[in-house]
Amino acid sequence: MNKLLKKPIIVLILVLMLGYIILTGSGKISSQLVKLLPEIFQTDFYLKNIVLKFLFVLFSIVTMFLIPKMKLSDFGLKLPKKINYFKLIWRTVALTLGGGIVYGLFFMGLLRNLFNDTNEMGFPDSGSFLKMIVVVWLWSSICEEIFNRGLIQSLLNVFKKYKFCKLTLSVWISGIIFGVMHFSVFKISSSIFFVLFIVFHATTLGVLAAYYREKSESIYPAILVHILGNVAGSLPLLIKAIFT
Repeated sequence: MNKLLKKPIIVLILVLMLGYIILTGSGKISSQLVKLLPEIFQTDFYLKNIVLKFLFVLFSIVTMFLIPKMKLSDFGLKLPKKINYFKLIWRTVALTLGGGIVYGLFFMGLLRNLFNDTNEMGFPDSGSFLKMIVVVWLWSSICEEIFNRGLIQSLLNVFKKYKFCKLTLSVWISGIIFGVMHFSVFKISSSIFFVLFIVFHATTLGVLAAYYREKSESIYPAILVHILGNVAGSLPLLIKAIFT
């Protein structure tokens, strides 16, 4: 059994199954849980998101405790090794803004017009700048990184010995899983090209966060990447709000 669990393909299948169970389970439970909360939690996309991401964290940490021969520190819940934070910041901002331009022009510009897509795009209006800061910039970033870079990536260590474009496969897989998670945007947008824009953009940010998770052996730099990415990604909306 131990030899079987060291085979990369078996590990990948088990990790994907685990991730799927946590994500779908969190979704189903949160949809029932919000019914017990004040009505605003049932109608406000961002408040519902708080409950969903809380369940991500809860199930992720419970799973960490249940996995034998691994401590919380093995899941990156420890102080990071020394890294260059200046590089982390400019790489994150550059990739977020650059990726937003490239993917935006390709998916929402070229392909959307080419296929005459008139379906709804975008996220619901948060109605509050403070809500965006707390829910999107901070809460979602922390919770998603505990799940993705804390639990999932830590279980992919068997892929560290394989590299593609100077990055380990554990980094690539973690980033891709993070991107695929964002197909959930279909729940709020019917435009396939907007969804693909979000998925590819999230994958890029996810790979960078995974790289710093592996480099620092901690999830905290990955959380910082995620927060900075969300902030930089919100800049166009902030600029629009200021001048309109």
